[in-house]
Amino acid sequence: MTTTPSRTAVRGAATNARGASDDYLRSRWDDAVAAALDPVARLVYRSNLLGADARITNTGGGNTSSKIAATDALTGKTVPVLWVKGSGPGPGIESP
Repeated sequence: MTTTPSRTAVRGAATNARGASDDYLRSRWDDAVAAALDPVARLVYRSNLLGADARITNTGGGNTSSKIAATDALTGKTVPVLWVKGSGPGPGIESP
């Protein structure tokens, strides 16, 4: 009877076959840093982390978005609002 290796084992073998380290796409997210930020600053933080890695960023830039609760100016109710951090040359370069 044969067994199928786990996805983690397969990924690790493929990564090592390319000569890269096991943390090929290691998360750069820092919970302590993110916890200290307001929701909009957290969006900028996330966008800059994504844009700093050319392996996962589209050439020419792109937008990063997040739904953030905000107060509706007409009703005074809290509603989800789509915040978009636009980026030109790349999300790792731009600031709000």
